[in-house]
Amino acid sequence: MLTLSKKWVLIFLFVALAEYRVLSQSGPDLPLSVSMLSLIASPERFEGKKISVIGYISFSREGDRLFPLQEYERNMILTDEIEIDRSETMGKLRHQLDSKYVQVVGTFRTQYRSLTRPRGVITDVEKCELWSDPKAPVTEKLSTLPGVKKEPN
Repeated sequence: MLTLSKKWVLIFLFVALAEYRVLSQSGPDLPLSVSMLSLIASPERFEGKKISVIGYISFSREGDRLFPLQEYERNMILTDEIEIDRSETMGKLRHQLDSKYVQVVGTFRTQYRSLTRPRGVITDVEKCELWSDPKAPVTEKLSTLPGVKKEPN
């Protein structure tokens, strides 16, 4: 039987190994799957790496931005945004993607807007595709499939 401290050591080792596997994925064609929160909290960990991230996109004259949630953009919580260098394909699909959740694959770069606040930008975007529309969320679409029961609230 393991003592409580041994269990914590095993949990720590498991998490550390899992994190190492994610960060050590090799090959230029394999993007790291990361969350918006990871990019915002530790941008330096992903500097120069090819990433895949899901977020809420907003296109504007001031620049294209990716937010963790729609509410961040609607309430102008700009400290938790990532800029995106718009690709030609994104420009063509702008009206289909704007104000929706998208999956973006590109290279992450850290930029600094001040000495204390790092800011990131996704460059060399290879993919930007619709993930979910807040007006018709994926979960609502799934509940319309035959054999899928809608969960009571």
